[in-house]
Amino acid sequence: MYKINIKNDGFTLTELLIASFVGMLVIFVLISAYSTGINLMKKAASVLSAQQNAIVAMNRIEDYVHASKDMDLFNYTPPSEWTTATSNGNFLVLYNYDDSTSSFFWIDNNMYCTPDFTKDSFTTNATDNILVVSGISNETYFRKYYGNIIFKLSVVNSSNTNLIAFSALTCFVPRN
Repeated sequence: MYKINIKNDGFTLTELLIASFVGMLVIFVLISAYSTGINLMKKAASVLSAQQNAIVAMNRIEDYVHASKDMDLFNYTPPSEWTTATSNGNFLVLYNYDDSTSSFFWIDNNMYCTPDFTKDSFTTNATDNILVVSGISNETYFRKYYGNIIFKLSVVNSSNTNLIAFSALTCFVPRN
């Protein structure tokens, strides 16, 4: 029989330092990957949320426009008066077939809907105004063009980095 020679000397200091360094490097890479993934997920969720809010806003405006027989566009900045229709504006008034009037307008970075325009108090904190979408960028506009409304909605993400999360250009035509 041969004698088995087993050394029980342990690790040298150099081997221990190298193993500790490699272990810390692996832990650092894992933590960095995790934190980067969390940040990317938050940005993606913010953009997706803004896109979904914008799509809901476009659908709501489309529903109101298709139920209307005519529309006018005004420029309105509270508390000033609006009297003259314009080709570019931030205040869309819809005249419905049931002789009711509804409106959409935006002030600052929020767009509001007033389902019954005759009861509108013309303040953004009133209960008659429904918040449609927030985070509107300055690229948003209504334009009247040959009786149709061209609407560009541009929404920034909720982290306020002014990243355009949604930008759509559409034309609304009242139903005849």
